[in-house]
Amino acid sequence: MKAKKVFTFTDYDEDGDEIEVEMELPIKMELCNDCEGFGTVLNASMRHHAYTQEEFNEFSAEDREAYFTPGSHYHEQCPTCAGKNVVAVVHEPSLTKEQKAFFKKLQDREEAEARDNADDAFTRRMESGGYG
Repeated sequence: MKAKKVFTFTDYDEDGDEIEVEMELPIKMELCNDCEGFGTVLNASMRHHAYTQEEFNEFSAEDREAYFTPGSHYHEQCPTCAGKNVVAVVHEPSLTKEQKAFFKKLQDREEAEARDNADDAFTRRMESGGYG
C-alpha cells in the first residue's frame, strides 16, 4: 500500500463563502530538488548576494572549496526537505478520477499563488526604487 498525505486548499461554496477542501492522495518520496539530496543548501544570505570575482578571489583556497561543498559552514539545513534529503510528491499514476480533478485544482491554486507572490515582490521592488 502506498503512503498517503492529506492535501488542502481554500475554495468557495455556492454562496461565495470560503471553505477548506481536503483530500488524501497517494505519495512517493523523491530526492529534494533544492538541495539535490545533500540536506543542506547555501546560506540564504549568500544565495541572494553573489560575490564579485574580485571578492571571491579574496577567499582562502579552503573557503572557496567550502563555498561549493554541501554541508560546509557556508551551508544551512535545506528549508524544503528539512535536511531529510527527500520530499513527498503526489504519485500521479495511482490517482483516481476524483483525485486527479482535486490534484489539478490544487496545482492551479499553487500556480496562481506563486504568480501573485511574484507580482507582489515585483511591485515592492518597483515601489522601493528597484529595477524590473
